[in-house]
Amino acid sequence: VTITDSCGNFKTFDVNLGLPQQIQITSLVVDSAWCDPANTGSITVNAEYGMGNYHYSADGAPWQDANLLENLTPGYHVVSVMDDNGCTADYDTTVYTFSSPVLMAPQVDSVSCWLASDGSISIMAQGGTAPYRYYIEGASDTVTLNAGETADLNGLAVGSYTVAVLDAHNCSATYDTVVGGPDTLAATAALNFREICAGDPVELTCDVTGGTTDYDV
Repeated sequence: VTITDSCGNFKTFDVNLGLPQQIQITSLVVDSAWCDPANTGSITVNAEYGMGNYHYSADGAPWQDANLLENLTPGYHVVSVMDDNGCTADYDTTVYTFSSPVLMAPQVDSVSCWLASDGSISIMAQGGTAPYRYYIEGASDTVTLNAGETADLNGLAVGSYTVAVLDAHNCSATYDTVVGGPDTLAATAALNFREICAGDPVELTCDVTGGTTDYDV
């Protein structure tokens, strides 16, 4: 830098101008999305250098002051950091997902007798993350099992049921099925008419349907 006065006298000085070191993303902490295809993933961004405060964004979203980027879907993301001078740094990363479990087709045992409650559903989950917690929607009882184990849901009456499972990350699946059984027990009786006198026996013919054979009349 040279300074000159009105008489032409001058003085030269050497000045060193320091530039801030380019902003850098030093690390990312990626939390997977809990259940596909939920947008529950997140990325924590750590940066250094640059000037002043940092501002953060994912995939071109508006800048934010917090370094935790939330509500991210599974897949590829571009993380950006900007300092107060407008200098930026980008980093590519991937948010993975915990897959949801799948309920396989169950074995269903019908009730043995009309109005009985001895039906059952035997069912197994695959995928997701064990252990699994099985239950019938609307009921309070649950069965917790490891991978490869079959849940036996017993004491069921005739009817439609929705079996549900939750895995270790609370990812869920459901399966609708029906517990069957004998038809409703019904009977009709007819009097065999003939001339009878007081005290004579009466003969009835009964027609029984439903229930479980054999019948006692």
